[in-house]
Amino acid sequence: MAEGEFEVVPIPQVSLAPDQLSRQFLVCNVCNDNYNEDGKHARLLPCLHALCFECLNKTKVDNQLQCPIPTCKVTHQLGDLDKTCPRDNTRRDLMDFVKVKRAPSAVCCSVCPSNIATYRCKQCAEFLCGECQSAHKRVNATKDHVLLEIEKLKQSQDLDAFCRQLTCGEHAGNDLKLYCTKDTCQKPVCMMCAIVSCKETNGHKIESADTVADAKRQEIKDQKSSMTKVGNEIQQVTDNVKTEQEKVMNLRKMVEDEIDETFDNLEKIIARGRADLKKTLENCVIAKQDHLKDQERELKRMKSEIEESSKFTEQALAYTNAAAFLQVHELLYLKKNILSLYSIFYFFFIFIFFFTDQPNNHEQIKNTHGAVLRQGAP
Repeated sequence: MAEGEFEVVPIPQVSLAPDQLSRQFLVCNVCNDNYNEDGKHARLLPCLHALCFECLNKTKVDNQLQCPIPTCKVTHQLGDLDKTCPRDNTRRDLMDFVKVKRAPSAVCCSVCPSNIATYRCKQCAEFLCGECQSAHKRVNATKDHVLLEIEKLKQSQDLDAFCRQLTCGEHAGNDLKLYCTKDTCQKPVCMMCAIVSCKETNGHKIESADTVADAKRQEIKDQKSSMTKVGNEIQQVTDNVKTEQEKVMNLRKMVEDEIDETFDNLEKIIARGRADLKKTLENCVIAKQDHLKDQERELKRMKSEIEESSKFTEQALAYTNAAAFLQVHELLYLKKNILSLYSIFYFFFIFIFFFTDQPNNHEQIKNTHGAVLRQGAP
């Protein structure tokens, strides 16, 4: 493409259904009324959201307006209302498009509303009934206009047939087919505007509106391509974030399972340690009880021998026969000494057991408890 040239951007086809178009583009975001060509015409905010002219005037405060869309809520400085929030005439074409798509048999003639329209004049942007279509063909000013059948328009997704020519607000009846590119102007103008107010001698530069529109469309198309790339990158990052969220949740589940498994094992170790300690304690108690019972039996035996020896001694001492007493006194004396020594040694053994052996039993239990704890330690 040569320098200074630009690609002619074709008018895109509408991909949304009529009901979606109506909800998204043809209803005010504040009052929910349909846009019209009077007080409720659409005004476009700098954030590209729209509301009707009535709601704009009601909502603005001190030349400030907050976007009514909940996900936007941007505050705009209005200034020159026609520049910061221009009238969006593209929605007029959409209204006609949706009207034909929804119920073509209910579209009324723009000239005689009592009749159903069967044609639409592309140049006049009017719906015409059969009679008006014939008259349109007879009038010299309109006989060369392109008339499109409503039924064929219903099947088309092209907005070109619904685009109406805008006329100058200062010079009635003059189409806005030119564009002033001066920095302080930058607006569509008619031929009279170019002659009267936008003179080239005053620094204005006039170009064809179609030429400027094609260039602007290409600029916007390039911007849209850039935004699409950014949107795709954002989507990729969003997908990555979602993947990471899933990984975090999976990791959380894995760690939770490991925590549960670890504490389950610790509980088993503690339960096993409890059982082992109780078993050790039980064995110590049984051994101690058996030993004490043996001591108890031995003490009872010693006591029984002492009692029997005492009874025999009392009986022997009661004898008056000196010769008979002297025959057994040595045996009595020896028995008494053996019992006395046996008692001394036995009581010494008991002392050693209670004051030395018993702490060793306690230490054995403590050591067993410590071994269990060391086994369960990480």
